[in-house]
Amino acid sequence: MPNITEILANESGLQYSGVEDASSKTGSYPNIGAITGVFKRGCYNKPMTITKANQRAMLGYDPENPAYAAIADALDAGLPSVQVLRIKAGVELICQNFEFASIYVRLTPVPPISLAKLLADAKNKILNVSISRDAQGPWETVNYTVNNETPAGTVSFTIQSNNEFNYVRVCAPYQVDLYAV
Repeated sequence: MPNITEILANESGLQYSGVEDASSKTGSYPNIGAITGVFKRGCYNKPMTITKANQRAMLGYDPENPAYAAIADALDAGLPSVQVLRIKAGVELICQNFEFASIYVRLTPVPPISLAKLLADAKNKILNVSISRDAQGPWETVNYTVNNETPAGTVSFTIQSNNEFNYVRVCAPYQVDLYAV
């Protein structure tokens, strides 16, 4: 749970000061509110119209959630509704273990992931690569470099480690097929 305070100063966390109705200071402001947040309920694929009457039913009661509190404050301040887009809290990684001891590894994407997406994620270090002597671990996260020349339909990279290993684990936000070169 993040640290939520009204005065953040040098701490890490969220600073939340409530919603202030400034319509009398700057003239009228539009009656449109929109927020993106993590909630207990609701759909992920399209925005939801949240009112005072349906807030609990649509989002799930969560007064400790800063996004939920901001919506409640906006509705209490007189906004008739708020457009809410629910997002996932985090991306779950799919980890796969492979038995081999080569520092050269090739990945092939499993549809619907494209080769271009896999290559971009590899270059941006989205993939988590680790090595171990035993299939059960312990796992050591290692750096890798994406090779410029790679066979068609694959992404090739080189593991950078001086340690001996028998197993490679690749974790990605989607499934990939992995094999030694």
